[in-house]
Amino acid sequence: MAGEFKYIPPKPALWFTLAWTGGLGAIVGFLTAQGVASNMIPYLLIGAVIFAALAMLSVFAIKRKFASRMVCAVILLALGLYA
Repeated sequence: MAGEFKYIPPKPALWFTLAWTGGLGAIVGFLTAQGVASNMIPYLLIGAVIFAALAMLSVFAIKRKFASRMVCAVILLALGLYA
């Protein structure tokens, strides 16, 4: 009887997912500027766009969770090594 009523929460809207991942990217981009005032706003925007694009890629193009994690990790590793 306990397993009869299993609650499955609804999937969040796409704007919600993109907003939170973009916000995280904005924080990472802001911190990447390392205190250089002229770089803070551009890095903030670039970080938000990159993370939101990765979220959209994960939602629409890559359906498997493990593959999505690996693709995002490789892209962010490459960007980090480039920086």
